Amino acid sequence: SQDTLGRPAANAMMYFPRIWVDDPVITGALRLIGPAGAVAGFIARTDETRGVWKAPAGTEATVAGVSKLRFMMSDDDVASLSSQGVNCLRPVLDRVVIWGARTLDGHNELGSEWKYLNVRRFALFLESSIREGLTWVALEPNEEPLWMKVRQVVEQFLHEQWKHGALLGIKPDEAFFVKCDQTTMTQQDLEQGRLVCLIGIAPIRPAEFIIVRIVKETANYLP
Repeated sequence: SQDTLGRPAANAMMYFPRIWVDDPVITGALRLIGPAGAVAGFIARTDETRGVWKAPAGTEATVAGVSKLRFMMSDDDVASLSSQGVNCLRPVLDRVVIWGARTLDGHNELGSEWKYLNVRRFALFLESSIREGLTWVALEPNEEPLWMKVRQVVEQFLHEQWKHGALLGIKPDEAFFVKCDQTTMTQQDLEQGRLVCLIGIAPIRPAEFIIVRIVKETANYLP
């Protein structure tokens, strides 16, 4: 049950079962280890070759260096674990592949927008990149000229992500939107110099937006 797994977490993943790999010390022997390192290696390779937005799972998601799995699972076993947000490793021909790309928010009860690993990681990538790219706003007054410039910079960045296929939609306005104006900031935000930018992204289906909120301190910031 979900209670057994603990509280759902959008930034956590679980993979099952453990794997047998060649023992690095004893020639010809096998060692039983957790799959996290091997999975992390595949995720890093996917980031490099396909992009953060690509789900690290499927028949091409081969986990390198695995001799065999500790447990063999039926389709029902895999479906049951997947419904709890647990990603399974499965044999496909002579390989072992990752069969699932969910976070621990990926249980079936609430349908969290962060249930898919690639969606969550892509949103974190966008948030981190945009925050870093807006460092310069700390030297600017929190006024309309700044908001316009922020919208232009963020829209250009998201447009590039859309062209790469990370965001879905025939037109850009189906794939993303950017708001940074008086509707995104309270009077207190304005008085204390906090810039608030709301970003809508559609990584799963066109025009179905997940909202990312970016807050930056401007020149007239009052802690």
